[in-house]
Amino acid sequence: EYIVCTIEDNGIGRTKAAEIKAGNIENHHSFSTQSIQQRLQLLNQKAQVKELITYDDIMEKNSIAGTKVIVNIPFG
Repeated sequence: EYIVCTIEDNGIGRTKAAEIKAGNIENHHSFSTQSIQQRLQLLNQKAQVKELITYDDIMEKNSIAGTKVIVNIPFG
């Protein structure tokens, strides 16, 4: 029904990134994230996968050690 693609990084995590973004004066809108979401929705018209993209924090020793993104790519 779909291909699962998992991406992990060892960055600062989503919460800290949101804090930094909130401190920036300019409003930045990620075109690539929106574009990927729209393309997945087009592919998903037939497959009806419930969660196309999920984001989770990677935890190590009770602190955030990065982010994991799971992308479900419908096919067929």
